[in-house]
Amino acid sequence: MTNLPLPTDDKNWRYVESKYVEPEPCRLARERALELQTHVVSPATGATLQFLITLANAQNIVEVGTGTAGAAYWMAGALGKSGQITSIDAEGQHYKYAKEILADFEHSTRVRLINGKPLEVLPRLADETYDAVVISEHSDVLVEIIEEAIRMVSIGGLVILLNALGNQKVGDLTQRDQKTVSLRLAVQDMFKDNRLQCNLLTVGDGILVMRVVGREYIPIESSTI
Repeated sequence: MTNLPLPTDDKNWRYVESKYVEPEPCRLARERALELQTHVVSPATGATLQFLITLANAQNIVEVGTGTAGAAYWMAGALGKSGQITSIDAEGQHYKYAKEILADFEHSTRVRLINGKPLEVLPRLADETYDAVVISEHSDVLVEIIEEAIRMVSIGGLVILLNALGNQKVGDLTQRDQKTVSLRLAVQDMFKDNRLQCNLLTVGDGILVMRVVGREYIPIESSTI
């Protein structure tokens, strides 16, 4: 392929990030996430996520992987008064700090926090009821979590995978550690899933946006790399 743009370098990445004013709760959430060494959204990622939620007019959202609630706060800013985010995290420490960060700031009533393992909580949530499911947490059950998300979202709704480039390693085929390979295969498989329309954005550490367009899954040959 020719005439493709050059990859985004560090200067361009910083330029894009500088275009967004980060709300104070999100700045605090990022600082706390760095202390806990857990996932965190950059300002550009948070703003893009908020933009996607606004475009989709999503009002009933599930988040898998609360972290310190940075992403939840960005999304809550896109909701109407009756909108609700149900955010799930297995780590009790994440739950504690997320609750503290949300408590003193606007939009906190729009976020319901659940401390529990995603694959224990998600199956209890109803089919085709949600406008969007946002997945911040990567684990060895990511594929199962995405499958639950597809089940839960209504036709036309969104499943959004944050950090889809896996610390910028997914696109580098020389990176062969198990976590990176598993994420690379999951992204490849989502693009081949007939139930989804996919778009991979290179904002932050990558956002895989999946729009649910069907229910009947037609299996294809497994991905290989």
